[in-house]
Amino acid sequence: MGAVVIAMGRNQDSLKRLQQHFSSTGRLITVPMTGTFEGDVAALRDASSSSSISGSFSAFLDLSPPAAADNTYFQAIISLLKYGGRVALMGGMKDGASIP
Repeated sequence: MGAVVIAMGRNQDSLKRLQQHFSSTGRLITVPMTGTFEGDVAALRDASSSSSISGSFSAFLDLSPPAAADNTYFQAIISLLKYGGRVALMGGMKDGASIP
């Protein structure tokens, strides 16, 4: 389908293994979560600028567990969606999520 996928996570070792496994495709970029909105936005922009994405996203698939309700990455990614971008929420944030 030609998609470039950005995978965010807290576990650096898991991100490294994921990157190594899919490195031959050239379609996966891993980004560690920073824990702050500004840091996550900067990390996502930096990662996307090195690909054909160019700083904004067409789609966002969220698989967050209920414990991730107080996160920073969700708002960061939503703020970088292109106009008309799509969001698929497959996780289960217990208290909901605020959408900027």
